[in-house]
Amino acid sequence: MYATPPYWCNAQWMYVPVYPAQCAPSTIVPFELAVTGATSPQQALVGGIATVRPTLEYLVAEGAAAPEVTVTITFDGNTTTFSESAIPAGYHVKNDLAGIEPGAVVEVEAVDATARLRWCERLCC
Repeated sequence: MYATPPYWCNAQWMYVPVYPAQCAPSTIVPFELAVTGATSPQQALVGGIATVRPTLEYLVAEGAAAPEVTVTITFDGNTTTFSESAIPAGYHVKNDLAGIEPGAVVEVEAVDATARLRWCERLCC
């Protein structure tokens, strides 16, 4: 996208690139929040300039007593929660969680399990 009309600079006509008012070309940066039963719960701020689509991964060891994983999203005074309990042993992926808006705080909690929430933020650079 270029500004119109072309601008006169150093005795020649030239086009000057113009980016949308929001920001110049953006960068995508991955983030993750990982917890174990010993380090649970953990919180993180979701930032960037666009809604993110998180992926939750969790691992339950064979013989775990009462495995449970909970993700809580707080934004503008509203709270959304995903929770799963009585999880069978093994590795699990949940990638259809609700989108998270910039400015939200996410909390991941794991009991008798290891969990990791991943997302990518779009930043203006």
